[in-house]
Amino acid sequence: MKINLLLRTLVTASVLVALFAITGMGQMVPIVGGYSSIATDHPYVEAAVEFSIATKNKEKGVRYELIEILTAQSQPVAGTNYKVCIEANVSKDEDAEPVPRHFLVVVYKDLKLKLRLTSWLEKECSK
Repeated sequence: MKINLLLRTLVTASVLVALFAITGMGQMVPIVGGYSSIATDHPYVEAAVEFSIATKNKEKGVRYELIEILTAQSQPVAGTNYKVCIEANVSKDEDAEPVPRHFLVVVYKDLKLKLRLTSWLEKECSK
């Protein structure tokens, strides 16, 4: 009796392992509500970056000019968060030579499609 039960358990476990391997159910899946990669040339990403730079350029004393969008992610919430790593030239005054810097930017787009800059951090990032 105990041998039959043990044998059935082993067969069942083997079948489940085989099913997971065949169907890919054992693979990592994105966390619901987490960030997912999105194309850097996606229109919503480009709009979020343009908005963030325009918002930062309203501040006095510093000027930002986009060089490149390096990476982009989106997160569905009640709206969408766009987390984007950019490279931008930074000028402290009109006569100064611009200096390239990397920034991690988060822009929130609400359900009415209104944008809001929620985070702007100088941070090294790459493609």
